[in-house]
Amino acid sequence: MATMYLQKNTTHHFQLEDEICNLKQFANQGISDFFSQLEVKWEQYYLMLPEALIASADFKKYIEENKLFYFLHGLHDDFEYIRCNIWNRTPLPTVAAVIPE
Repeated sequence: MATMYLQKNTTHHFQLEDEICNLKQFANQGISDFFSQLEVKWEQYYLMLPEALIASADFKKYIEENKLFYFLHGLHDDFEYIRCNIWNRTPLPTVAAVIPE
């Protein structure tokens, strides 16, 4: 499976980005289930990126911030208060830190 994602495939890359951007939590879906869906997409997406890029400390920070953004963006509207509370934190927490909330 890793071989499939390591090949440069612009269409698949675009599809994964689109799926990540548009993934939303259903009203009756648990947070951990929603997060698991995102993790699968993220893993597929990052397998397509150059290893040198992924190894960069700056890029790792960027990845963590993007994960937080897409996770919070996709949460059901019932979590609006929590979402706003997290965005107002300095520094921003990781996704793993906000899951229990």
